[in-house]
Amino acid sequence: MSYLAAGDGSPILIVPAVEQTAEWWADVGYLDLLARNHRVVIVDPMGHGRSGFAEPADMGRPEPTVGALSALCEHEAFASATVWGFDGGGEYATVLARRRPDIAAKVVVAGMYLGDARQPFNEIRIDRRSVLDRLADALDAGDWAMFFDISPWLTNAAYQAEVRERNDPMALAMQLRAIRDRPGGFVLPGVATFAYWGEGQPFHRANVERVEAMPISWATLPGDRANVFAAASQVVDLVEGFLRPVNAAV
Repeated sequence: MSYLAAGDGSPILIVPAVEQTAEWWADVGYLDLLARNHRVVIVDPMGHGRSGFAEPADMGRPEPTVGALSALCEHEAFASATVWGFDGGGEYATVLARRRPDIAAKVVVAGMYLGDARQPFNEIRIDRRSVLDRLADALDAGDWAMFFDISPWLTNAAYQAEVRERNDPMALAMQLRAIRDRPGGFVLPGVATFAYWGEGQPFHRANVERVEAMPISWATLPGDRANVFAAASQVVDLVEGFLRPVNAAV
């Protein structure tokens, strides 16, 4: 598993979304901003960025990536770390926290629906498996325009350009096919948790309704998925505000 690391202090492990890379997170500014107060590690999950590929059967399960993340935390001597995942990366963060709360004592989830990943598709009567198949087919054909045209994840032109620049379309297609039959999604980690997402994301209202009954902290930001990811300074301020009292209590 490839990763970028910087800084000293309380540890933070970041797991990007399926189309993101560690280098992209660093370029947006997260690594430098967080390294002022933390030991920060941003990974390329298996099959992403510079990391190697897992077996196709393993790519559809969280266990191989969660196991690799656990081993990485042990290698870095992380204890009571914050594990921060964006969208699908949030699932890895929550699963790791449930299995290894000694390592993942705090969780941050970003830009994801706070429930079963299939539910938003069911609510708008779209077959999730079919959508992911069509997205993968478009990538296999090298048709990025079609991919973004049918994608349910709303993004702007600048974000789309970065996705094209930073991803091998065949590798991304493999990832999408691997997750199409997996339920996945958010589960309560059982540790201190902070969630944030964009008010322009299609699940915004559903998340507000769900999160009010959850024992977690949360915030919303203006805009969609791309806007939320680009707002590094604002996001880091929110996360630091969540972590200060939690770390003080620990």
